[in-house]
Amino acid sequence: MLESIPIGATNEGLKIISQKLEGKKLTISCEGKPGKDYELGTENGELAKSISGAYLNNGKLKIHILGNGNEFVKHEISIEMK
Repeated sequence: MLESIPIGATNEGLKIISQKLEGKKLTISCEGKPGKDYELGTENGELAKSISGAYLNNGKLKIHILGNGNEFVKHEISIEMK
């Protein structure tokens, strides 16, 4: 279900900047607000060998953006597949 955003509200959502696949490693560059938690749906999450910059929970990739302030900050997620 999509969340309704009031007119004039500022964007707080996770921004996917780029994705790069090298062999069995997927790197996702994104930006989010410091202190916020985000999630991305996944398919075949059980095929992930290791994940950094996020964790897998109930089929969803959970992302926590570190830092202080109100400006978007860069974040990187790496997923190595089995």
